[in-house]
Amino acid sequence: MVILALTASFRFLALVSFSNDEYIGLAGAQQMLFGEWPTRDFFDPGLPMAYAASAAAQLLFGRNLFAEAVLTAAALGLAAGLTVIAARRLSGSLVIGIIAALFEVAIFPRGYAYPAILLYAAAPLLIWWYQERPTSWVRMLALALFVQVAFLFRHDHGLFIGIVAALAAATGSGAPTSTREVGRRVASLALLMFVAAVPYLTYVSLNGGLARYFAQGIAFSAAEAADNHLVLPPFGQTLSLAKNCEAFLFFLFYLLPVSAALVWVTTRGRDRWTVFARIAPIIVMAILVDRAFLRDELATRLANAIVPAVLLFAWLVGEISRAASPGRRAMLRTAALAVAIVCGVAVTTVGRTVEQFNRAGLFGGLRRMPERFAERSAELHERFNERQMPSRLITPLIPFFEYVDRCTTTEHHLLLPGFSPEVAVYAGRPFAGGRYTILKGYVDQPDARRQLQERVEAQVVPFVVVEPNYKERVWSAYPELAGFIDGQYRSLVTYRSESGSAVVEVLISRTLASRAQDPATGWPCFR
Repeated sequence: MVILALTASFRFLALVSFSNDEYIGLAGAQQMLFGEWPTRDFFDPGLPMAYAASAAAQLLFGRNLFAEAVLTAAALGLAAGLTVIAARRLSGSLVIGIIAALFEVAIFPRGYAYPAILLYAAAPLLIWWYQERPTSWVRMLALALFVQVAFLFRHDHGLFIGIVAALAAATGSGAPTSTREVGRRVASLALLMFVAAVPYLTYVSLNGGLARYFAQGIAFSAAEAADNHLVLPPFGQTLSLAKNCEAFLFFLFYLLPVSAALVWVTTRGRDRWTVFARIAPIIVMAILVDRAFLRDELATRLANAIVPAVLLFAWLVGEISRAASPGRRAMLRTAALAVAIVCGVAVTTVGRTVEQFNRAGLFGGLRRMPERFAERSAELHERFNERQMPSRLITPLIPFFEYVDRCTTTEHHLLLPGFSPEVAVYAGRPFAGGRYTILKGYVDQPDARRQLQERVEAQVVPFVVVEPNYKERVWSAYPELAGFIDGQYRSLVTYRSESGSAVVEVLISRTLASRAQDPATGWPCFR
């Protein structure tokens, strides 16, 4: 509980501006609160539970950034607490468990990545609980439901944890068993996972069909992977400390499951297969997570893969006590300590931990903590607080958002070509066409373009908000939409940066009848 509370408090206090990617979930949550649902009313690449969680937080704490801050801080705090428990079970040491959690906290995962941290911290504990009684239908059902929850947070999480769960069913408690029994357990779990998935699969089939849903999801994932390809980071004296730390952690994360497998192979004893049943799911989880998450922009991606890595490291350190001779144990402990120190430097460098401590105000003394909580809470409740704005796009648009407040209702949608989900959130209006991002290469097949066009034409869309650096690419990838916009909209205002360059252009409908004139701007009012 102490680790949970401290981590949640630290994450809350260190929050200065959510990243743009956080607003994907926030835009989807806002859309749900406006009565539109994923897949049925807007494109969902596979994050329905993430939208729902953010929407639920806003129902509890208000429609503001404070709600998301509480959600992400609490989730990351809970993940740290679960990591302590799991690492302690693997290593046999509470100290090692706490150190593992500290590494997880220090690398400072992005707020929107909380499902990747929480789910992979919780999964081993649930798997081990199931393995204590692998024939229990109740425990098997609980594991199947957890896999479905992971799937709904993001589909690849469900896939990876589902594979690990199937392995856990196959190995059971590690006790000898027949091939027939192994097959029965795996088949039973697969059946329960399918049953758990039926309600969502039915929902998808009734709203566009399963084939279309998965085809669009795969296409979206392929486009995302193409933009974030796997690279082998180099080491070198000419590179910065941060780049060398990224490379070190990258190769360490891949080395840890291999090392764990080799250590198990060399172990002897009657509990050998019990150890295998416990550690094999973590090894497979680490391999899957590393291959999926460790892509370009490693400084961000490494944090998403931290949980399996620290759990395997905890187990390896715990295995040192099995060494036959005292001399070998001493040597291995020295080596483990050296690796841990280097890992500490790498993790705090990649996570910019000292900077995060400074943001949280932890260097100002404990007496100021209540004041810091009040200050951060006030910032997150304030709609246009400068410290919490995610991008250069928002500040110039504040006059437009105020105009939207005065002259539109929540029935009016914003069309957002490009990648600017934060615009919909700050405007407090639903995005049009069922798309919070409209990008070249991302779900731009003919049928997807046709669906987008049909939705836009069926909605009340007074404004198009587009960044100039996206416009040419979007217009070339979506010719039908480009023709519609060019014919139905005219320029209203172009907002510029302090240097004079265009930041964002706002277009207004030529055909939508206005009901009045806004006294502050002279622009049309539609309410």
